[in-house]
Amino acid sequence: MNQTKDSKPKKTAENFQCKFENIVVKPLQELSTFFHQFIDKPRVIGALTPSSPFLGKAIARRMRREIKANRRLLEIGAGTGVVTKLLIHELNPGDHLDVIECVPDLIPKLRAIIDSSGKSSQVTLHELLIEDFHPPKKYDQVISGLPLTMFPPEQVVAFYSKLENELLEKEGLFTYYEYLALPELRLCYYTLCRKIKPDNYTHLRKILKTKNSFLKEKQVESDTVWFNITPLRVIHVRQ
Repeated sequence: MNQTKDSKPKKTAENFQCKFENIVVKPLQELSTFFHQFIDKPRVIGALTPSSPFLGKAIARRMRREIKANRRLLEIGAGTGVVTKLLIHELNPGDHLDVIECVPDLIPKLRAIIDSSGKSSQVTLHELLIEDFHPPKKYDQVISGLPLTMFPPEQVVAFYSKLENELLEKEGLFTYYEYLALPELRLCYYTLCRKIKPDNYTHLRKILKTKNSFLKEKQVESDTVWFNITPLRVIHVRQ
């Protein structure tokens, strides 16, 4: 009798500790890792904080609408794996996901997510830059977390060219996300400061022009993820 009574508080304490680790400790560890990488490689990471699980859920919802057997999916710039985890969860038998990340310190975290998913045979992790990736076949869906507005304009042009010609199938879906209204706000700021920082203004104008040229005459959908440290816009583009 005493044993049963004693076990209940112990079980409650264990449950509390488990929830505390999942809700507080792990997110803080992830935030610390991400912030360190941002300080070390701002042009590669492009964000001060990692994305929330709500972003992954928004992308996963759209992924479910793509009904096709043996889907090939590609995630570029996986970061700490918040989106990766939910993409793996949505994989059906016969699907395959390639994950690209170029920051060595983030690879162990991604590897742990893949190995513990129960679907590791359906996922391949690549530690390289997207420009060095040459797949044997194109993909039905490409999901990008790359901070393209932080890249040199010529690199952005090269990315969209590679996406259309080498990565994405005809009628394939390209999904990317960006901070809500940030490109417009940055352009507004750079316009006001054009005399002081003309290179920044020219840089961003070229990038936005390249993006708009890619989006022209394509089917575009968007979702807003409000539950993020900074709200995000998720854009889905049909090739």
